[in-house]
Amino acid sequence: MMKQIVDSILKRIAIFGILVVCQIAVILAIPRAIWAIVFFPDKAFDLACGYDLLGNIITNGRIGDYISSRAYRAMQAGQRWGCVLCRLLDWLQADHCRNSPILQGYSTN
Repeated sequence: MMKQIVDSILKRIAIFGILVVCQIAVILAIPRAIWAIVFFPDKAFDLACGYDLLGNIITNGRIGDYISSRAYRAMQAGQRWGCVLCRLLDWLQADHCRNSPILQGYSTN
């Protein structure tokens, strides 16, 4: 019993440490993203995709799923947020949500 408690505490400390490192990475990523937008647009797109995947996970989405593909499924299910987001994204790019990819190798369940 005591070993389980200690293991649980150590696991939470490790997760907290990872969270701190990730927050530092986010701070460093902001100037890197601006640099990429100005000088390396293809890399800027890759960074935007990474932020998209992170945002999806933070909001309890599936691993390997983009916010727009999740919004498309929500729209199909009649959820208001999915309808609103897909309309906005479709205004920027036709059929954006419908054509949004899901990363290969990840479950779509």
